[in-house]
Amino acid sequence: MIIKDEEVKTKKSPFAVVENEKKINDGYDGYTSMQLVLNRIEKGLINEQDLLVLMFMNEYEFMTSRQINKLLELKNKGFDTYKKLTRKLERMLKNKLLNRTYFGSFGTKAAYKVYSLDKNGKYILEAKNIKTSWVPTDNLKEVSSIKARLAANQVIIAIKEKCENYISSKGKIRIQDKKTIKKLNTKGLIELKYNDAFAQIILEVPRREENWKEKTLERLKIYESFYKNFQEGDSDFILPPYLLFICEDKRHMAEVYELIVVNKLQFNNIYFTYDLIQLSDEINKSWFVFKEENDMINLVQLDIDLLK
Repeated sequence: MIIKDEEVKTKKSPFAVVENEKKINDGYDGYTSMQLVLNRIEKGLINEQDLLVLMFMNEYEFMTSRQINKLLELKNKGFDTYKKLTRKLERMLKNKLLNRTYFGSFGTKAAYKVYSLDKNGKYILEAKNIKTSWVPTDNLKEVSSIKARLAANQVIIAIKEKCENYISSKGKIRIQDKKTIKKLNTKGLIELKYNDAFAQIILEVPRREENWKEKTLERLKIYESFYKNFQEGDSDFILPPYLLFICEDKRHMAEVYELIVVNKLQFNNIYFTYDLIQLSDEINKSWFVFKEENDMINLVQLDIDLLK
């Protein structure tokens, strides 16, 4: 059976960075011609489900099998057992539609595997007139970058699945600070609407990689300048979007907030969340803010109607 969110038993996020963790290829060697793939399409061996998976991979870059199945379920195309899901993904791997890797460290490996596009998958998307910017080198991204992508996916999927006010989302979005002309590739955008309230939320996903504080601070400074100098139409936004930091855990949220305070950065409308709380049914209580009260900084858990 497929494990439900509330059945997941872990105290540490699977998308947290682990020291000395390496990425290991777990795909199939050899060559599968596009002509063979086309023949299988004609025979019905590659179907609508496969195309949906390719479209998900095109949008979200890297996904676990669980994330893939959750998105399929939202399209009423999901699998009821991991055996069936695995069989489907194995066929896609053999046809070079997908690539697969896993993470390992000191003789141990992660409990999940990570899927991404492969060359024949790109060809099929293009044949269906679906725009894709995927290139083979995209699969060479660092472990921390892939885990950040997986953490962002988890948030997007949780809100899609559990929030009635969800409108749309994008797995990739770029903003540009017009003052410095610097661009930031964010981990996505979520749009919500509740009565007359409308919100666009940019996802920023710090991970505790090597030198993560320096890297995060550099990005924070670009965000600060973007918001400080924001005008209608900047990066295609009418109003300044909210900024959601997706952290590894509660302590990590405090560490990111400390970076903001110590470096005297100024933000409005920023929120914090962490990986494992996305498994909760009460997604409306998954966001936090830091508030100064009586010379103390307190972490406040919110109850947000927009996320119900």
